[in-house]
Amino acid sequence: MLGWLSGLLDWFTNLWKKVPDSAKEKIVLAMVESFDLILREYFRSKKEKNEEKEVSHE
Repeated sequence: MLGWLSGLLDWFTNLWKKVPDSAKEKIVLAMVESFDLILREYFRSKKEKNEEKEVSHE
């Protein structure tokens, strides 16, 4: 099972090495921005749910 996973990781590593540094920077920035938006929305909705529970217990 680990053989195909290792092969996949090697393939991604070799592909990443071929990408120019300027493109790598853009890819990483896009991923960070995407995760930032996802995490902000997740924690905002979690905070709202917690506040709703507190209000309903009062």
